Amino acid sequence: MAIEMWFFFDESGDFGYPGAGFESNMIATVIVPDRELEKVESFVTDAKRRWHRHELKGKKMSPARRLQVCEFIAETNVAVVVTITDNLLVPGNGLTNYRLRQAAVVTESYRRSEARRLGDAGTLATRNRLIGKFGLADELPNDAFIQFLMLMPIHFRDAIQAALFYYRDDAFRDEFARLRFIFDGKKVNERAEGEELLVEVLPGIMARDHRFVWRVPSEISNDHEHPYFTAHRYPGDDDPRGVGVRELLREGLQFETSHEFAGIQLADVVAYT
Repeated sequence: MAIEMWFFFDESGDFGYPGAGFESNMIATVIVPDRELEKVESFVTDAKRRWHRHELKGKKMSPARRLQVCEFIAETNVAVVVTITDNLLVPGNGLTNYRLRQAAVVTESYRRSEARRLGDAGTLATRNRLIGKFGLADELPNDAFIQFLMLMPIHFRDAIQAALFYYRDDAFRDEFARLRFIFDGKKVNERAEGEELLVEVLPGIMARDHRFVWRVPSEISNDHEHPYFTAHRYPGDDDPRGVGVRELLREGLQFETSHEFAGIQLADVVAYT
């Protein structure tokens, strides 16, 4: 059986900021190495039974129960990564210009090189469609843009970076052979538009954005046979520490119903706490 590192993603708040006052929201990732997965599932199953819940939802839990979840996480080898923002950091009147600048980045990406393009095809139609999605609220609502194209790629980067340092001990090396990325899906049996776009553009963003250069701790970087390198090496790369974006994302991004994954439920509680 494959040994895996699990990344469970969820969020809280309305990224469209519909209210007139101050509003904030959070993206949370709970990182669970394989050896901790059964413990997480057992805790969530027991908590649902004790609290008479179909699933753990932070919004519907008392602060005392959310604290119990956090205390459980603190007692395990489970890591947590959060990204918090608000409508002061992302003001509506500045978002229009920001989106237009991002659309210009997409245009330049296609113009400069097929090999460094965003998206999965270098066609004119694909380019024009992505320019519209990045640049215009009529093409992609602001809430989906903020969550999936503005914040999630950076949060995704931070989650992998956190895993590299938190699990740098040799005891966790085998879990890096297979990375699983599980998101709380917004729809049943289909992907929402923002989810589809994230799947399409994340590899390109990771490949061309200078912010996606991970610092690798010496415990891993000095071990050229570490599964983080050997399982994700870019084809044809002579650098023993070369890692490819599509190799890291080999298992894809999964969008699932939260009641089926204990890790998503923990991420939901963290995002609401």
